[in-house]
Amino acid sequence: MNNFLIKNVCVPGLDLDEAHIVIKDGRYDTIMPAVSNEALIFTQNWEEDNKKAVDGRGWTIFPTFTDIHTHLDKAFTYEQVPNYSGTLREAITNYQSALPSFTEEAMMERMRRLMDRAVSYGTGRMRTHINAGEDKAGNIALQAASKIKEEYRGILDLQIIAMVGNMSQPLTKNIELQDVLLSNNIDGIGGAPHLSESCNEEIDDLFAFASSRDLLIDLHADEQDDPEVRSICHIIKQVKKYDYQKKTTAGHLCSLSAMEEEAAFSIIDEMIQEQIYAVTLPAANLCLQGRDDKKNVRRGTTRVTSFLKKEAVIAVGSDNVNDPFHPFGDGDMLLTALIAAYANHLTSQKDISRLFQMITTKPAEIFGQTNHIQEGEKADFVLIEGKGEIELLSVQSGGRKVYRNSRWVSERQETISVWKKGNIYA
Repeated sequence: MNNFLIKNVCVPGLDLDEAHIVIKDGRYDTIMPAVSNEALIFTQNWEEDNKKAVDGRGWTIFPTFTDIHTHLDKAFTYEQVPNYSGTLREAITNYQSALPSFTEEAMMERMRRLMDRAVSYGTGRMRTHINAGEDKAGNIALQAASKIKEEYRGILDLQIIAMVGNMSQPLTKNIELQDVLLSNNIDGIGGAPHLSESCNEEIDDLFAFASSRDLLIDLHADEQDDPEVRSICHIIKQVKKYDYQKKTTAGHLCSLSAMEEEAAFSIIDEMIQEQIYAVTLPAANLCLQGRDDKKNVRRGTTRVTSFLKKEAVIAVGSDNVNDPFHPFGDGDMLLTALIAAYANHLTSQKDISRLFQMITTKPAEIFGQTNHIQEGEKADFVLIEGKGEIELLSVQSGGRKVYRNSRWVSERQETISVWKKGNIYA
């Protein structure tokens, strides 16, 4: 379906109540006010010529979502791998203990479950962190993700970040593990070096290997309440050393919120200068952080408003879904955005507009793509039941229609209904 007209849709960011959008050859050809004389004449002629038209019925159109940080390998494992204390440390320990019991087939089935849900909610791109290690059991997830990546190509584009750490020898010297990583079609290298006793050395090793293979760097950074945990400072040094601007992403950054404002602002300014991308993971960090606080319990998320005020590139990710790190969620980035709004005081109209950028255009930029609703751009969008950003966040409608690569790839049924007198059971 390359050429068609979408009538009566709400386009946030444009000074229009409703718009008509013409799609030609899979691109946005024309965007016009729905109430204009031009639109009236155009639609009459279009329909008289028996061309294809879709009535948007006032639904809101967005670029497809990009979930820039998730963990496909761990999704839907909570029943198998509980977390009794709710802490990050127990989640890591319990998952590592359970990992040898997982089969590749079962893991792929869970990955499909999350990806299918994500697509149905409007996600077009996803970056997943996958545990990789020196033993066979540790690399089942990597093999599964590599196969899933090909299976969903063109429907949900997947980037794989191999998470490595606590190895018997540095990755730059571990030829066998290098072969495993590169044979599984990875896009980047990651890890959580702040949890290692040799944090700086691990960061050095990861950058050295990634730069030798032109791979992305995407690290879990400072997912701690301790203000003295600052692995991001050494990450910044390595970005400078290897000229890894716009190729490095730091997720979590929780300790920024625990330290004094002056110190945090200095780090954020350096990240902006070196063009290091930031990702906040509100759902998981609200669950995991601040558990040892006896008063003034911290939210645990990074300084999102500070990043926004300084116009840094920061995105929101879903992180963990129904696993020992975070027992809830189902892959809907609209729900994740609502959690981010609550966690970070994003309630002004300007902040809410920025929030939607943090699940659409900003993470797409981190992914290495552009995705905007404007004339000439590739048509890649989700139609969401409801009108405008406030209503979408408030109602959390499940009604979605997703268009990618010149075809409709998913449709969820409408969920908003209005009670009418007599419309009840006797």
